Amino acid sequence: MTLRPVCPEDVERTLRFVESLSYGTRYFRFGRGDFRLEEAEARCICSPNPTECVAFIVLAAREGDEQEVASGRYCLDADGRSCEFALVVGDDWQGNGIARRLIATLIDSASRRGLARMYGRVLATNRSMIALAQRMGFHLKPTESRAVVEVERLLDGDTTTLPPMPPTQSIDGTAPEGPACLLPGPQVCRNAARRAKRGADHPAAGVNASCRACPWAPWANHRRG
Repeated sequence: MTLRPVCPEDVERTLRFVESLSYGTRYFRFGRGDFRLEEAEARCICSPNPTECVAFIVLAAREGDEQEVASGRYCLDADGRSCEFALVVGDDWQGNGIARRLIATLIDSASRRGLARMYGRVLATNRSMIALAQRMGFHLKPTESRAVVEVERLLDGDTTTLPPMPPTQSIDGTAPEGPACLLPGPQVCRNAARRAKRGADHPAAGVNASCRACPWAPWANHRRG
C-alpha cells in the first residue's frame, strides 16, 4: 500500500471509494448513511488549496490498478494556528493500522507547518475511533451536543517521535487499531461545490475549506438538504 498527497487525477478513485463504503461507515464519516458524493465535490476534495487544507489518500494495488482504500485531511481554522482533521478507512481495510498511520501523517504535516492544535469531532457512538485518538495522544472534550465529542491534541512542532514522511510512502503492517477508524470532521462543503460549478467563489472560506457558515459543515447537526 502507498500513502501520498491527493491530486486532481484522483477524482474517479475518490468517487468509487465513497461509493464502496457501507451505510455504517458513511454514517460515521459524513453524519448520514445514505451520503452520496457529487463529482463537483470530489474535484474540490482532490484539488485542495494548500493554504487551507492538506489531504492524503492510501492506495492498494488491485487487479492491475491502484484502488483508494482510505483518506485523511485537515483544514486550517481562521486563526491560522488550529486545524480540524478527519479520516475514513474502507470497510475491507479497517483494523490493519491504516488509520493510525494516517493520523500520524496528519500530525507530522501539521507540526511541520507550525500549527499549535489539531482537533476532530467524533460521534459518541464511534468508540473505536475515540479509543484510537486517545492512543494517539488526543484528549476528549465535551461539545454542545451529547451525540458528538471533540478529540484534541496540542502540537509543538516536535516530530522526533514520528518518522520522516516523504511525499509518497509505503505502509507496513502495524498493530490493528479497531474496526472503525472514522471521523465526521472536515469535508468539502456541498454548497461551495455547487457554487464552484458556476465558477463562483465560496462566500465564507473557499471551496476547499471546512466552512462554518454553511449547513453542510460537520458541526451543523449533520442535517442535509
